[in-house]
Amino acid sequence: NYILLIEYIFIFDTWNYRCLPVLIVFEIIKYVIEILQDLATIMEDGNGIFYNHQVQLSEIETLQKQHEEKTIRIRDLKRQIEALKLHLAKTKMKKNSSRDERREAFNELCEKYHSLRNEYNALLSESSREQRLI
Repeated sequence: NYILLIEYIFIFDTWNYRCLPVLIVFEIIKYVIEILQDLATIMEDGNGIFYNHQVQLSEIETLQKQHEEKTIRIRDLKRQIEALKLHLAKTKMKKNSSRDERREAFNELCEKYHSLRNEYNALLSESSREQRLI
């Protein structure tokens, strides 16, 4: 007897250019809800103090500890998700910057090639003119 709360978080996969759903399942024990509902319906005496229910209080304490543990785990998962998002963003930036660096290096090599080719053609045409004159 438990209720599942499901949350989908979409993370962008920069390597394959697609969104990946990450399923996060939060389990909440139905018994916790029933105990809390019972606690809300407990009668109060004239002083505003709840009647003593030792069994229910010990159950509530254990359930509260379980809830705190799950809350801590949820926070850890959220931190991991945020860290993963940052890592993917950095990876995407590195990939783009390396792509830009490669493009820039390619353009520089092309310019160098064209200037050397033009210089070679100019030298070749000069040498052919000199041979014609001789």
